[in-house]
Amino acid sequence: MISKHYQSEVDRAIKIFLEAAHWGRETGKNLWSDADLTKENLLKYYQPEEFYVVQIDDEDASAMVIQWEDPLFWPEFKRNDAGYLHKLCIRRKFANMGLSDRMIELAKDECRQKGISKLRLDTGWSNTSLRSLYERNGFELYDRFYLGEECSFARYEIAV
Repeated sequence: MISKHYQSEVDRAIKIFLEAAHWGRETGKNLWSDADLTKENLLKYYQPEEFYVVQIDDEDASAMVIQWEDPLFWPEFKRNDAGYLHKLCIRRKFANMGLSDRMIELAKDECRQKGISKLRLDTGWSNTSLRSLYERNGFELYDRFYLGEECSFARYEIAV
């Protein structure tokens, strides 16, 4: 299914993030604003080599970020304690093809290559569809994490 994957493709990843965010807002899902997804803003939090783009039949199909530390959502852990998966996005043209599962496997493979035994992620506490996706892929709820007084997130991890 996946024909190629690339690292450090920030601009290509952002296009996919924006497409997913637009679709999400149109369908009533609480996703990122366009301002959250500018190159300038994203590079405050992520390094260029942490951006991944996956192609199917030579067309960009999905993108994600894999970090090796996450001081915002997982501040109690040191660098390289786990891989941290963020912004897993699938272009609508490639939806319902099992690509989310393949992206998660790619993230696990990246962890294994670095000798890291856990993959972690977070999502909005009330985002039941994403939570179900992650649980179906074997992630276990780690805890409910509060960022400020009003924003809560489900933090998940899986052994790789």
